[in-house]
Amino acid sequence: MKIFRALMLSALLALPASHAMASEGSLTIGRAISTNAMDPGFLREAATIVDNIFDTLVLRDTDMKLVPGLAESWTAIDDTTWEFKLRSGVKFHNGEAFDADAVKFTIDRILDPDAKSPTISYIRTIKSVEVVDPSTVRIMTNGPDPLLPTRMSRYPTYIVPPKYIEEHGKDYFASHPVGTGAYKFVEFVPDERVVMEANPDYWRGEPSIKTVTWRPIPDSTARLTALVTGEVGMIEDVPVDLVSMLDQSPDVDVVKIKNGGLTIYLGLVMKTPPLDNVKVRQALNIAIDRKGITENLLGGFATPKGSQVGPSDFGYLDVPVAEYNPEKAKALLAEAGFPDGFEIT
Repeated sequence: MKIFRALMLSALLALPASHAMASEGSLTIGRAISTNAMDPGFLREAATIVDNIFDTLVLRDTDMKLVPGLAESWTAIDDTTWEFKLRSGVKFHNGEAFDADAVKFTIDRILDPDAKSPTISYIRTIKSVEVVDPSTVRIMTNGPDPLLPTRMSRYPTYIVPPKYIEEHGKDYFASHPVGTGAYKFVEFVPDERVVMEANPDYWRGEPSIKTVTWRPIPDSTARLTALVTGEVGMIEDVPVDLVSMLDQSPDVDVVKIKNGGLTIYLGLVMKTPPLDNVKVRQALNIAIDRKGITENLLGGFATPKGSQVGPSDFGYLDVPVAEYNPEKAKALLAEAGFPDGFEIT
């Protein structure tokens, strides 16, 4: 078991106030991390880039509600079977047709134990996938799983092209991805750039920005300089201590997204001493100054919360946030047999 003590961070983006680069049909984005591979079933990093190349069966709208994606509808047939009706006329970027076989292939390759997919935990409840016809697929689970549609909206289940992968292999696919998404892959130069272009045949409509280039710029100061000088048109992960300065610049817009999806938490393994003692865990809980961390380290761009689940997540409960009380924490540790505290790694 783990006990969560969390902070939900806001997402921070910065871009020129005129949005000039985007209006001219191209946009260069400065990222904090470098992309190593773009196979959505085997990602070990954020899914920001592949979000633009691939689609899932189910999407979320701006209110975080589940809406049709590559699946036009879904129904629970019984306690352990979900049926998805697929969108017709959709093609992968290489011209390969999207159909039920592609859905089965996508899920089966993640569930394959020999594949050792790092994302298998997201869909481990799935037992098997059955192709009913080209536009209908049934997903059977090991037990009742009311969250199955939600799982079909997560990045491990971006639908991939079976024939393309079988022909070129998974390693080639990871560096030359093909999906059904809004943007087509153009170029990948490790540690330098990923380039993509708008998909004119995208089923949701062609994007207005024709070319997008993603550049890794790990150093936050260099990333900010690239924005101010016009080298890039947008940056991710704006340093919180520089937000106020950017806000004062007439040439830059800082976009703040509440509940941006990043959670900082302390996970505790409670099987062994001293963390198996409830008083120790209670002491740790109230020994964390969430307000101080939020205001002094995170610039106010975070919201303390009582659990790992945020307000925009399914199943959210408004769990009270424990108040900082170091004296009571010391007393609890003493009651637990640790009057002088303890060290833990």
